[in-house]
Amino acid sequence: MMKKNHLFAGIIVGAIAPIIACLFAEHTVLHERFADKPLTLYMIAGTVNLLLLRYFYKKDASQTAGGVIAITFMGIILLLVFKENITIF
Repeated sequence: MMKKNHLFAGIIVGAIAPIIACLFAEHTVLHERFADKPLTLYMIAGTVNLLLLRYFYKKDASQTAGGVIAITFMGIILLLVFKENITIF
């Protein structure tokens, strides 16, 4: 996938899945399918980021994995701040 080990590269790669989840959740009719569980798409994006973490740590790209962790936690904090009616289960 990537040959370089940079924090900024991890932030960019880690932001792709949450941005796609946000676009699907807010701007498509896909959110109606998950109306009773609005965070489902965001949980899928978090799972994708966990898989990315595993990949980067196996490839000894710890700085890139750190960028993925940073953007994932930032996304979680933004969800908690800006989302009303958070229902996980």
